[in-house]
Amino acid sequence: MSTPAGLQSERTVLAWRRTALAATVVSVLLLRAAVPIGSWPTRLALAFSVVTLAAVVVAARGRHRCYRFDATDPAPLPTASAVAICAGIAATACSALLLLV
Repeated sequence: MSTPAGLQSERTVLAWRRTALAATVVSVLLLRAAVPIGSWPTRLALAFSVVTLAAVVVAARGRHRCYRFDATDPAPLPTASAVAICAGIAATACSALLLLV
């Protein structure tokens, strides 16, 4: 059973949108925590989450443009984008763990 070529790219674009939405929610929750507390781990976690959110949004827009022009293009995500997103997630998680201490 094969699926049309355009469906895979549509699922990929939707997955990027869900990831951007999740990153936005994390940033908003950290912003909400940073305002009343004002501690340096909270501000650090917020800064990392905002940078990660920006990297996710840039990568999602790039993927959307790529698939809009050619739905069958299987080009991988650029390495710099993948590294920035993974490093941002790790840095946000580590700095958020400092909030629990």
